[in-house]
Amino acid sequence: RKFMLQTAQLGWLNHELVVENATGIRKLGAASQELSASSVKLEETLRQVSESLAGQLKELATRLDTIRGKVSSLK
Repeated sequence: RKFMLQTAQLGWLNHELVVENATGIRKLGAASQELSASSVKLEETLRQVSESLAGQLKELATRLDTIRGKVSSLK
């Protein structure tokens, strides 16, 4: 009888652990999806910032060339 009770308790404990593991795996899957989505958003944001900075640098280079041209014409 004691053996059967212990077997039942182990079965119950096993079931609880399986449920807990399944819940953890689902949460991990959800977190992984969120991380992936955040990574995609971050990549897009960095691309936009990079393009913006490249445009600003090009504009600054043009202004610098204009200023150099004006300085040269004054000499």
